[in-house]
Amino acid sequence: MTRNEYITSIRNWFRKGTINNCLAVTLTMKQSADHVKLDQYLAQQNMRHFLNKLNKQFFGNSFQRYDKRFDVIPVLDRSNWQRLHYHLIIRYPVEIDATDLTQAIHSHWDKQDFRITRIELIPSTLNFGLIT
Repeated sequence: MTRNEYITSIRNWFRKGTINNCLAVTLTMKQSADHVKLDQYLAQQNMRHFLNKLNKQFFGNSFQRYDKRFDVIPVLDRSNWQRLHYHLIIRYPVEIDATDLTQAIHSHWDKQDFRITRIELIPSTLNFGLIT
């Protein structure tokens, strides 16, 4: 998929209207761990590992066998001080309790190499009808 196709598919997903059962999450990261400096590749690898653990906990083997997973929009960002961190929108199924998901996010993020325990979680209903 090209970059333009990817952007178009995200815009189309947003235009569907209101998205319920969402968490807006900000995950902060150490800029080095065990004498290894965090870069974009390591940040992506760290996030992929975190999301794999989260999906495995809630969807079990269906995560790998049937590609059942949370809908996630991750955005890797740099602060004014050049510190890498992630902003996520996680949409979860109705049958999953938000409290359980919040606890799991804290639990799995605490096990990541580059984690900082400061996590911002905002339960929300997202309405993207105005995005162009």
